[in-house]
Amino acid sequence: MKFLLRTLLIVILGTHAAQADEAQENSQPKPTRNTSFEYRFSDDLEQTADSKARQELWFRDAKFGAFIHFGVYSTLEGEYQGRGSDFRYSEWIQISAKIPAKEYHQVAAKFNPVEFNADQWAKTFKDSGIRYVVITSKHHDGFALFKSMVSDYNIVDYTPFKRDIIKELSEACHRQGLKFGVYYSQAQDWDEPDAPYLNQRAKLSDIHPELPADFQPDMDRYIMKKSLPQVEELVKNYELDLIWFDTPVGMNLQRVKLFSEMVRKYRPDCLINSRIIHSGKGKIEAQYLPFYDYVSIGDKEVPTRKLPLYVESPDSVSSSFGYKTKGECYYHTEEEMLHRFVHTVCAGGNALINNGPMGSGRLDPEAVRLYGAIGDWLKVNGESIYGTVRNPLPQRPQWGDISASKDGKTLYLHILQWPESGTITVNELPSGATSAVYLANGENAVFAQQGDSLEITLPANPLNQYDTVVKVTLEATADSEVSSTGRSKSAKEAWAKLAGKSAKRPEFAFVENDPALPNVLIYGDSISIMYTQRVREKLNGKANVYRLHCNGGDSGSFIAKMKKMHETMRDEKLDQPWTFDWDVIHFNVGLHDLKYVSGNRLDKKNGKQVSSLDTYQMNLGDIVDYLKKLAPDAKLVFATTTPVPEGEPGRFAGDAQKYNKVAEQVMRKFPEITINDLYTFTKPNQPIWWAKPGDVHYKMEGRSAQGDEVSQIILDSLSN
Repeated sequence: MKFLLRTLLIVILGTHAAQADEAQENSQPKPTRNTSFEYRFSDDLEQTADSKARQELWFRDAKFGAFIHFGVYSTLEGEYQGRGSDFRYSEWIQISAKIPAKEYHQVAAKFNPVEFNADQWAKTFKDSGIRYVVITSKHHDGFALFKSMVSDYNIVDYTPFKRDIIKELSEACHRQGLKFGVYYSQAQDWDEPDAPYLNQRAKLSDIHPELPADFQPDMDRYIMKKSLPQVEELVKNYELDLIWFDTPVGMNLQRVKLFSEMVRKYRPDCLINSRIIHSGKGKIEAQYLPFYDYVSIGDKEVPTRKLPLYVESPDSVSSSFGYKTKGECYYHTEEEMLHRFVHTVCAGGNALINNGPMGSGRLDPEAVRLYGAIGDWLKVNGESIYGTVRNPLPQRPQWGDISASKDGKTLYLHILQWPESGTITVNELPSGATSAVYLANGENAVFAQQGDSLEITLPANPLNQYDTVVKVTLEATADSEVSSTGRSKSAKEAWAKLAGKSAKRPEFAFVENDPALPNVLIYGDSISIMYTQRVREKLNGKANVYRLHCNGGDSGSFIAKMKKMHETMRDEKLDQPWTFDWDVIHFNVGLHDLKYVSGNRLDKKNGKQVSSLDTYQMNLGDIVDYLKKLAPDAKLVFATTTPVPEGEPGRFAGDAQKYNKVAEQVMRKFPEITINDLYTFTKPNQPIWWAKPGDVHYKMEGRSAQGDEVSQIILDSLSN
């Protein structure tokens, strides 16, 4: 899996390690990294509507997945020529034993898992209650378990086995009704010197001694030569329901877009995990949410609190992910595995529990036994897991955990620690309980309720040695966000959560709708934010003026941001949902498309442009199509991008004209769309209005003038 980032180079690239505790080789003390869930997950984070829709197809209901780490490393079992066994992850043997690439190729050439039986694997997984399977199609060693035309370093072309494991397992899983996905290491590839190098256990020269001393890796060359083309092969040639990326060292916005768009192009319903850009214990950044569908938390990490995004825990039956018999290695007990599984589901996530098959292709018998123990429990208690939602009550109880039915009318009490008192208490229930039944035998439980507290008297001994489940039926919905009126919260609170910290700014203030007035929406970047209040002043009493809840950013994020806002504010559970239609939508994108960034910094010297002219043109067409479906009767007004001055750190003067020319070409296809030429309006006054030389923003005089111009265009649109 992932290694601790230690070098200044990686820090400059703005990436994060995925497994911060894998290596402690450096004797110098390191600053403590904040990996708390509170730090990593801001409460205002929300997955896009598209991602939620993909999750709802099957992922949220599945809960239990099998992770498989299988490859050349499986044959070595954690040690090579007496080296490497001190490291816990056997799949990292090439690094822990410092095996040169050419020497490792010799091991690969002998890989012959003759006992591999895809149908047997799939049946074992299904019998254990597993609902989806994810296998390593290419781990960090660069060796592929599928037929690849990109590189012959794969199981079909390079080994005596000559069979495509990914194809066989995909077909077998789907025959069993299981969903199927692949793990793919998009950044690390120890066989490719151009790929970013992430570890301290071996130097690049240990793996590639043939390289000259002044060798300079080129990550983009690696991506375009091998990584991205192999991902294209996977999504084109295999029935994938999920793709699991890992160790995103060196990944940035432009690289993430390449991979995300490639998957979406061929498999629009295929789920993408967060490690396309975020490490397992890295901070989740809102700007990347449109490019993946759910969060893969840290390796073997169990959530300790309810989280705002849907998560998956990549757990394992043992301390290693690849098969390991040499050196230090241990397996979890049945109780440990089941409790970790239940806590993950009750916190609002899936458990992707790993097994490492033997090099022969046979499943690890101890993994099969542990899977079977979970499966046996699920045969009796499955309704408390599959298709459930997280604990709706404020706290996790000391005696175990709680899951709930989707309608909130049923609680499942997971008693993991049998109390000496003989009773358990559930506090802060929203309504009375009408029944309590043990899933193990169907018998009624003795209970009493006083106020919002429910007390259940238990039998002398547990009905299951690991987890006794009590099914409690309620009179009303158990949802900590739903009040007795059936409404979750006020529209004002929903807007404040949506806008986050920006909600305190007047431009992002909640708008009380006057049904007698037409409704206007402003979508745009920071330029539009700065003239929003002026527009509201000019249109006071003439229109309800709304604006997007955040900075509009680049054209590629337009639709996702609009969907998020409308999904949130049109929720029927709100006291004042947006039930009105838009009369005018004034929109602009471009200033963030033409900028150049390196990591998170503006950098037109070394950075890459966010959107090419071709991409911008395509996105604008999609935006117009979306707006016409969203608001078929609205008047659309497109504002051109304002000028870029000389000396701006992330943009070239003159690029705004190029992007505006492309925008005008797109808008010509839609003569009903009004063009507000803010570029031409602003250009003569730019040296007077700008906030400071080289800045794309404007002082109050310029903001007011732009606001007046926008207001007049909107008034004209409303009167026509």
